Amino acid sequence: MQPQPMQQQAPAPMPQAQQMMYSPPRQPVDIFSKKMVAMFIVIGLILMFVGAMVCNASEITNAKDRIDDDKREGALATYKAGMIVYNVGMLLLVLILFASALLGKEFTEYMRLGMFVAAGLILGFNLWGHSWF
Repeated sequence: MQPQPMQQQAPAPMPQAQQMMYSPPRQPVDIFSKKMVAMFIVIGLILMFVGAMVCNASEITNAKDRIDDDKREGALATYKAGMIVYNVGMLLLVLILFASALLGKEFTEYMRLGMFVAAGLILGFNLWGHSWF
């Protein structure tokens, strides 16, 4: 009597809920890779540029022939909105420079030093220019 070969059974189909939750394994994304850091730096610079343009677009004046409280309040609100956008861009730029200098694996020690210096200068000049301290 010869042993009979074992027959493999087809796997049971997955329920619909498990099919939707399943995703194939992916490589982890390194947030501090050179491409991601460059993308965040560009986004921060664009936000700073847009904020500066909005601030420059607001016309705040105390001229006697142009006293109009509604326009002045609108100009002050525009200036404040521009400063908020500018500061968000500046903080994003400084944060990504500091974080990538500390946590980035692809950067040499001179690149890290440059990131620390650049972030410190950006933060220092912006705080000095806005007289926040």
